Amino acid sequence: MRIAVDAMGGDFSPRSPVEGALQAVRSGQGLEIILVGLKDSIEAEMAKLGGSPTGISIFHAPQVIEAGERPLQAVRDKPQSSLCQCMQLVSEGKADAMVSTGNTGAMVTSASLMLKRLPGVKRPGIVTFLPTVSGKVGVIDVGANVKCRPEHLFQYGVMGSVYVKAMLGIENPRIGLLNIGSEEAKGSDLVRNTVRMFNERERAFSGNVEGQEIFFGKVDVVVTEGFVGNAILKVAEGLAECIGVSLKGYATQPGRTPEQKATVAEVIGWLKSRTDYEESGGAPLLGIAGICMKSHGRSTPKAIMNAIRMTVKFAEKRINDNIVKELKKYIIPD
Repeated sequence: MRIAVDAMGGDFSPRSPVEGALQAVRSGQGLEIILVGLKDSIEAEMAKLGGSPTGISIFHAPQVIEAGERPLQAVRDKPQSSLCQCMQLVSEGKADAMVSTGNTGAMVTSASLMLKRLPGVKRPGIVTFLPTVSGKVGVIDVGANVKCRPEHLFQYGVMGSVYVKAMLGIENPRIGLLNIGSEEAKGSDLVRNTVRMFNERERAFSGNVEGQEIFFGKVDVVVTEGFVGNAILKVAEGLAECIGVSLKGYATQPGRTPEQKATVAEVIGWLKSRTDYEESGGAPLLGIAGICMKSHGRSTPKAIMNAIRMTVKFAEKRINDNIVKELKKYIIPD
């Protein structure tokens, strides 16, 4: 499998993407990684890490889209950016998938323009996993589409269900719609109209889900618009870090015995393994006619390596084909 990796996006580029790609290639999965970005910078990092092994190539892209740039303007002004060139390689069939830690909006925009949407898909959405008391829950959308209509949210439920089934092995994922209350009359017009659409078309719909219920396994897929979903994701990340720091402070207070410190350290390690974005690696953009994996802007090499692994699994599970097949069961008005 050939995967284009944006070597210039994110807070720790090019080091993290380059080192993560090297780790993925050395893991023995038979991958071909194309590192896309400023050639001199990539080669310098490769030299620090022991040179270029078989399976790694470099594609020079002279421009970089920064985190704060307006997505559409950036894509138009910087067609030779590492992000756009990754997308171009996928579009031309020179890569089977792409991974980037860069500007989320620019990734969504370039994917929509260059790869187009899957048949029947009205808006792409980003799905990610959050921990629950019993496992994981898929949340969609976490940042691709902040101006949703009921049909968009309905399709997010369908696409999210396909993804959760494939990645977590849940045969009939339960779908919930994020709302401020469990009653169907609660919420905005968007939410109420989406509830009606789900009730009319989707047997796996479990109704409204309140924010605190996300982490208790009430449903397997939580559907929401991108603005709210991204806020939930950032709050969850911040809360997990806050709890970890607080526990560490508790453990290091004067008078703690080594046994007490070891116990708290074990709890911190367990919490980190459940909430750390390094473990999941990336969040795919569902609904696009290609495989686009968005990694956290702060991704470490380990996170990049896991994003590449998740990309491989996404392809092996034929998730895009299954999304198209599933959406054909529903007639969604324009």
